[in-house]
Amino acid sequence: MTTPSLPLDSSVDDVLAAINGAIIELRDAVIDGTYVGRKRSDLFCWMHGFINQPNCVSIRSLIIPLRLRLAIEVSVSFYRSWRNREQGIDADTIDRWPFGELLLPTSIPRQEEIIQRWQIAGGPLVGTDRRLIVLKSSPVWEAFSLFNIPYPPFDSVMDTNLSDIRRDEACSLSLMTDMEQFELPLHFPEPAALAFESDELSAFVDGYNIRMSQFPSRHRQLTS
Repeated sequence: MTTPSLPLDSSVDDVLAAINGAIIELRDAVIDGTYVGRKRSDLFCWMHGFINQPNCVSIRSLIIPLRLRLAIEVSVSFYRSWRNREQGIDADTIDRWPFGELLLPTSIPRQEEIIQRWQIAGGPLVGTDRRLIVLKSSPVWEAFSLFNIPYPPFDSVMDTNLSDIRRDEACSLSLMTDMEQFELPLHFPEPAALAFESDELSAFVDGYNIRMSQFPSRHRQLTS
């Protein structure tokens, strides 16, 4: 990865364009399996020096390593979830594993929040243990997601995962009959890397601040 090189009189747009380009490079490097060390990244070294430049005071609140790492983490999470979904919606896979289950996080208050949103989105609670299971082709996934996409992360707190439900298990849960067939899920376009100044990333910054507010001694709040 190349080190961004910008003159002192660079505009805010120039700086943000350089950062967004670096986010894409880092995201793609992580996706390709290349290890990108947080401490040794040339971009972070550049950012630390750039913060103190007087002409960049207007975006000082944006240029912090935690926000960049969050942009990379979220972008990679979106991409990997999208790729996993695309690889698992062919006819043979859907015939064997037609349903998906949303796995709840460990936090009880968070569980209650998710179950409420799930029901509002039209999702059923299956069985006595109230499992969140629905067809992979169901519109419930998009309705449940705050980003209108059928794969995680579904909101700015990345603590939910998906599990496949086999045909025989779905039959035992009375979700389908043995010979029943279903429509294939629609394909979705590849997600782009989150821009450093985007509203979507700001939502994840807010989510990060909420999650970390219980650890004030370990947390330096991010500025949206």
